[in-house]
This record gives sequence, C-alpha cells and structure tokens, in this order.
Amino acid sequence: MELTDATLLVTGGAGFVGSHLCERLVADNEVRVVDDCSNGDRSWVPEGVEVVEGDLREESVLDRAVTPDLDGVFHFAADKAADRDDLSQFRLNNALTEALVGRMDEVGVRNVAFTSSSTVYGEAPRPPPRTSPRSNPSASTAHPNSPRSRCSRSTPTATTSPSGTSGSPTSSARGCSSVR
Repeated sequence: MELTDATLLVTGGAGFVGSHLCERLVADNEVRVVDDCSNGDRSWVPEGVEVVEGDLREESVLDRAVTPDLDGVFHFAADKAADRDDLSQFRLNNALTEALVGRMDEVGVRNVAFTSSSTVYGEAPRPPPRTSPRSNPSASTAHPNSPRSRCSRSTPTATTSPSGTSGSPTSSARGCSSVR
C-alpha cells in the first residue's frame, strides 16, 4: 500500500505508538484517529490529524471513523492494563477488533495493518529474565495458552476475513513489552 496522498485511520492514535505513527504519516497523508483516550492523551495527537474520540464498539463512533474513503487502517486500539482480568481483556480487545473489521467490511475498506503485544508468545515470569530465552530455563514457563496470548494470536486471523467470505490485505506485527 502506498503511504503518500492516502486517507488513513489510526485506531488508538492518541496512545504512545499510535501518536508517533501519526507524526510520520500526517505530512504526506490525510490522517484520522479514533481513540477513547483511556490509554493515551488527545494532546499527543499531532496537529493536522482529525480526531474521533470514542469507543470503537459504539456504532456512532465507527460510522464517523471508518468511512468508504479510507485507503487503510492501522489498528493499535486495545486495552493493555496489566492488572485487568485476562478473560475480560480478551473479550474487550476482540470486541474492539470485531467491530472495526465488521465496519471496514461494510464500507469496503480492505487494507489493515495490525499490531499486538508480545503476549502472543505467552506470559513470561516477572520480572523478565535478563538472559536470552535459549539460555534461560525459566523461559519455558511462559503460558502461550493464556487468554491474553490467545487474543493476540486470534486478531490477525479475524482481520484476514472480516465477514468470513472476503479477505483483506493484512499486515501483522508483534511488539515487545519491556519492564524496567
């Protein structure tokens, strides 16, 4: 996908990663952000970026944010609270993504880039080991079947085929969480 003269949506665009992506995109593109600002701050969104503030699970928010003129979506919106119950977080993050890809399918937006956390590989012991996983026997105690891990793995599959009948070009990236 060409990222010049495009109309792009960044979900979670008021967050740390999303706002930095907006900084890179806004000079050469029309950029729109949708964010409920629960993990970010509206003031982090650069000038020149349209902001739709609200919850992606609300139809009125989706209607304003996801429009047929979009060339692509960068999906960063997610609950990342480490103290939240894994199952409720799994349900919330999947609901956000399902609502988004459903609306994308409805209006014909086909390009999406998705990112998830490193929890897709399982929950590592805390604090994280200072050695590489290969040299650390405790790294095998990760839990790749935790609800948080399953959520991170399932979303790229959900974005590949929003309606189950039509596919969308999808890019997926895994981030790395660090604890200091």
